[in-house]
Amino acid sequence: MNLDKYKVVPLADILQSPDGEQTFRDTTIEFSCPLNPDVEHFLTSTALTNQKLGISRTNLVLLPQDTHQQLVGYFALALQVLDLDRITSKSLRKKITGFKRENKLGAAVYLIGQMGKNFHNNANQFISGQELFMLAMQDILEAHHSVGGRIVVVECKNDDKLRKFYEETLGFQLIDTADDESMLKYMTMISAYQ
Repeated sequence: MNLDKYKVVPLADILQSPDGEQTFRDTTIEFSCPLNPDVEHFLTSTALTNQKLGISRTNLVLLPQDTHQQLVGYFALALQVLDLDRITSKSLRKKITGFKRENKLGAAVYLIGQMGKNFHNNANQFISGQELFMLAMQDILEAHHSVGGRIVVVECKNDDKLRKFYEETLGFQLIDTADDESMLKYMTMISAYQ
């Protein structure tokens, strides 16, 4: 897997220029993700606000081509406190926290809040979901090096393809479902990617 062919551009870097917001809008205006409208909506309507409020950090993934760079995907990362009340397995709680103690209420985790490929003009063909995930993991590993942490969490719709992707392709473990079972929460250990 050659990740060096991609250029990851943090939204924070784009916003440093005087016309940064417009540059971001111009770059993302044709982003399309028909498989998951939430992914498209986040990038075009929420990412900028979340960036300014410090809620998450969005990164554009570009593929340099002859005279331009094509937006092939993006990912957004955040910190989250994982509520341990719903996790009843003692072994899973220990895996998440590193402790056997039962009195821990939550654990700080890295959240891949959004991740999506751009289907406009078939740009999705130039990057795999696994490559996009590994680019996000590179950022998480940098943060991990500076501040620590043990767990990466993703939340996704209860969909056969997504379940297969997270469980079989990436080796994530299911840790929770929404009450209506429409959303799933998965985790993986950061140590698996070091």
